[in-house]
Amino acid sequence: IEVDWSNIDPRYYDAFAVSDPKTFTTYGVKYDYGSIMHYRYNSAAINPQKGTMIPLVNEAQNIRLLGQRKGLSKTDVELLNKLYCKPDSCQDTNIYCGAWALQGVCTRAGNSVWMGQNCRKSCGLC
Repeated sequence: IEVDWSNIDPRYYDAFAVSDPKTFTTYGVKYDYGSIMHYRYNSAAINPQKGTMIPLVNEAQNIRLLGQRKGLSKTDVELLNKLYCKPDSCQDTNIYCGAWALQGVCTRAGNSVWMGQNCRKSCGLC
């Protein structure tokens, strides 16, 4: 999107700040004009008849998608799955998982939650 700063109420500039790409990831998912998280095209506008955000691709079609609240988009679901669902493959995230599992750490009080999240393969959880 292109932001029309001349039409944004200065009190809301922070909401339109460009994020540092070092502080977030898109998980390889393309930009989604129809995300339920997206602002409406005229959010924070001084003149609500004009947009504050202009889609760079298929403007006429995508401007209608900005700010939709009918439900999660396909891309919203894809991102949620990448963020919160278990990966398809069963892997350990630490090279010592096998040794810890042999020592019974998978079921030891105080360690079982961490082991269950990080040593799934060695603890036999997948």
